[in-house]
Amino acid sequence: MIKRLGYIDCLKGFAIFLFVLGHVVQNYNLMDSWIFRIIYSFHMPLFVFVSGYFFREEDFVTTLKKKVKGIYLPYFVFGMIAVVVGTWISLYFEGRSMHDSLAFFVGNTYNVLIGYQTWVIWFLLALFCSCIIFSITKKITGKRTWLRWLLSVVECFVGWYLAMHLEFVPWYLDVALVCVVFFNAGYEVKLHKETFWRDSLENKMALA
Repeated sequence: MIKRLGYIDCLKGFAIFLFVLGHVVQNYNLMDSWIFRIIYSFHMPLFVFVSGYFFREEDFVTTLKKKVKGIYLPYFVFGMIAVVVGTWISLYFEGRSMHDSLAFFVGNTYNVLIGYQTWVIWFLLALFCSCIIFSITKKITGKRTWLRWLLSVVECFVGWYLAMHLEFVPWYLDVALVCVVFFNAGYEVKLHKETFWRDSLENKMALA
């Protein structure tokens, strides 16, 4: 049986709460409020940080299969459910013609496939890409921590540049690239958590 970490569960719960609260604030058109700016300044990096903490180093093919099953497949399934429901609503409740409803279905299916305007599930696609990019980065850098940090920072700036100069980047790759540095931070904390807690305990005992 896998032992759960209470502080990690609390952190994930807090991140989920911020995610929901952020969308509630957004739905009430309070994007200019201080609470919206605070939440959106760190709630997504927090999600990615936790994901990096739980990253398990495996061969690339195994990692890809797990991330497709655990992240991309739920993204695609929920995206298509939303498309089907939206098509049904447009046909039977909004009074659109069969031709218009079919165009709605095809257009939004294409949007799900390329990652364009995919509602709140866009984060899953960005997280999927970020995991894969980090896995490739980890394989390239090996045990050279400094090089992994350097590439993560470079990838972050590349993502920022794409976001600033392109109106649309498929699969939210711009966001995914920016997130790699936070993913790496979570992974780094996991690698050194035992040393951190041991040093903290020794310091407390020395001060006692």
